[in-house]
Amino acid sequence: MKPDEMARLYADAAENLSSGWLEAGSAVLAANRRLADAALVWCDEGRAAEEVLARAAWRSGEETKDVFDDAEVLRDATFLTRFGDLARAQAFLWTAAGLAAGERLGRVVSAGGEALPGFAELVASALSPRSFVLGVVATELWSGYAALRERARWAPGLVRNEDWELQHRRGGGHVLEAARALGGTLIKAAQFASTRPDLLPAPYIESLSELQDRVPPQPWTVIEGAVAREIGRPLGEAFEEFDPEPVASASIAQVHRARLADGRQVAVKVQYPGIRSLIEADLAALEGIFEAMSRLEPSVNLRPILDYLRWTLPMELDFRREAEAIEDLRKAIGHRDDIIIPEVVEGLNAERLLVMELTEGVKITDREGLEEAGIEPGEVARLLVEVYAGQLFRHAPSMPILIPATCSCRAVPRAPCWCSWTTASPPPCCPSSLRR
Repeated sequence: MKPDEMARLYADAAENLSSGWLEAGSAVLAANRRLADAALVWCDEGRAAEEVLARAAWRSGEETKDVFDDAEVLRDATFLTRFGDLARAQAFLWTAAGLAAGERLGRVVSAGGEALPGFAELVASALSPRSFVLGVVATELWSGYAALRERARWAPGLVRNEDWELQHRRGGGHVLEAARALGGTLIKAAQFASTRPDLLPAPYIESLSELQDRVPPQPWTVIEGAVAREIGRPLGEAFEEFDPEPVASASIAQVHRARLADGRQVAVKVQYPGIRSLIEADLAALEGIFEAMSRLEPSVNLRPILDYLRWTLPMELDFRREAEAIEDLRKAIGHRDDIIIPEVVEGLNAERLLVMELTEGVKITDREGLEEAGIEPGEVARLLVEVYAGQLFRHAPSMPILIPATCSCRAVPRAPCWCSWTTASPPPCCPSSLRR
């Protein structure tokens, strides 16, 4: 072999070897990056699981205190039966908490599945712990009320009004903890149920009302990855700044403050990854549970909650439709100088991402804050009803209406600031029925 041919041979071999090493190095770096992301998610979900168990411990202590506070007063068999109710409820509480904590840890699969091929499919093939949590909570509620009802039937002296009140408080608390731990559909169901005193006793309404504006957020690592996937590039290429702490969190999404390259302050609404499949599974589980409850307790009607979820949730999952609806609303009532409709920022929106003008103010539910800002709560209520009725009667059903789930106010330069981003088209019969 000639010297020049030998040189070319060695050069080609060196080039191929270098290329192979570079490809191998890139693969190792990518795998390490996926493992690092999975480790971060594991840490976040591990903390969430710890929070589930910590809240269960706190609620267990509160329920025990409620029973033993009356120990000095109740020196008869009533205390023993009440203690038995507590023991049964505690068993269900810790069973649901353990399953919910396991469900949170199972969410690591969404990040670890890529790093560990086949692991995600293996876990996904197992029965969902979410369904077990829902089943445990439903069983606990039914058994608690059934036990009181039967005891009142056979031994009326062993059941007092306080026993029913304790059961209501325990039931509301356990539903609240399940919704906090599982999120998604359960948050939305609890929010709706908290507005229906015709369906649930007052202690349930009081407990579930906490979820109207205090929903546990998703970890930053989950949200960062979701935003990057939606915009198709790292966050730093689209945003000058992006605050990892959410300013608000809800049942299917949470909102972060950010700043674009041109200096505009924006609010970024990010849909939780995998929320669509969770909603479908939760709705199927809830339907089965509600049907079973209706057979056991014909007087209990929970169907309106399920009907509401099936109507609203599919519409809320498409943020592009929501952006179009908000722009339609801006055209319809944007001429008013006492209402602010945040503007949608074009170019970054997707099915699961919505970027809007950032508007800040005092929440309409914060009466003390409104008064400190010099805003009269009664005037805010009047204006809210006026604008909402105008949407319903004048613009529906030809355009979606804005649901005032998240409204804020400011004193200057214009008073109310309408910040809700949830839109829904009412059934065609709704406006005409209300007019009648």
